[in-house]
Amino acid sequence: LVAQGARAMLDLSDGLAADAGHLAAASGVSLRIDLELVPVDPVAVEEAERSGESPGTFAARGGEDYELLAAMPPEFSGAGAFALTRIGQVEPGSGARFLLQGAELPLSGYDHFA
Repeated sequence: LVAQGARAMLDLSDGLAADAGHLAAASGVSLRIDLELVPVDPVAVEEAERSGESPGTFAARGGEDYELLAAMPPEFSGAGAFALTRIGQVEPGSGARFLLQGAELPLSGYDHFA
């Protein structure tokens, strides 16, 4: 995710769908995430196809995948000691919005209290 002057990061142990909302709330912004840009392990792609879901949607609802979600300033090139994948944008507003083929898709991740 790219945000003017932003630098924030958290782990996705509750899934991208839940934790993106946590990062957005803590930062007072809205996150727009393109599910087609989310990197998905080939084994998870196979499981998504078996369940009839898009790989990005399947991955966003999962958890315990030990990935990090980071908001970086727009000038950040991504070059460095580890690979980063841009999956969306930081925008004014609140909450996390998930897009699949341009359409907004409501998603939720793991909720410890549900």
